[in-house]
Amino acid sequence: MIWLVVVLLAGCSAIRSEPVAPLPEGLRVAIDQGIADMYRRDHRQAIRRFSDVLDIAPDNQEVWLRRGSAWFRMEAYAEASREYLAVLAVDPDNSEARAGLWASQLQSAGYSEESRATVRSAVESWLAERPRSTSRRLAAFRGFNLLHDDRAARTLLMELLRVELIGDAREEIAQEAFEAALGEEDLDARRRLVEAFLEGFPESPSRHLFYQYHLGWMARTHPKAFPAEARRLLRTD
Repeated sequence: MIWLVVVLLAGCSAIRSEPVAPLPEGLRVAIDQGIADMYRRDHRQAIRRFSDVLDIAPDNQEVWLRRGSAWFRMEAYAEASREYLAVLAVDPDNSEARAGLWASQLQSAGYSEESRATVRSAVESWLAERPRSTSRRLAAFRGFNLLHDDRAARTLLMELLRVELIGDAREEIAQEAFEAALGEEDLDARRRLVEAFLEGFPESPSRHLFYQYHLGWMARTHPKAFPAEARRLLRTD
């Protein structure tokens, strides 16, 4: 389960917004070095680098999130929660911090029934307050994934395929759609996933995989079920 949250928290630009001022080159290098430390599983060194950056740029949410992810990988869930709460204090709709906090709560309690119920209530309440908010739908999608609630996650996945995401979140949703379609046995549900992906992600690097694994499969195995759709979708320009 830890790998899932690491993927979810890998990036910090989830929803298209106003551009922010670039970091000084030295700080950007330090952050990149910290990320490299995490890939090498030297999480303590990564935390030291991120802490040095925050001494100079204490308002940088990306670094708070990355330091939280480093603590999480070390199974230091209380420390990770503090990082995510620090982000949420200034940006309550931050989907990465919200999902990270839920994941930390689940892990620290060993995925107990009580913790599952608590997090489920938090996810549902969070989404119900502003159900059309993209950031809240993204956080709730991640939360339902953590809870292994495939039906709720699938509903939000279909919605998120039709909104404008950027950065790692965009490819996260593309990959989720690809994997969901691979595991979908219902032909119509699989076709809807593929069509939603192709409509919402025309430039995604994952697009060719959809043609190869999904559209070709449908055309070969169910040629009479929807020949018009298959021919149209298999047209790659």
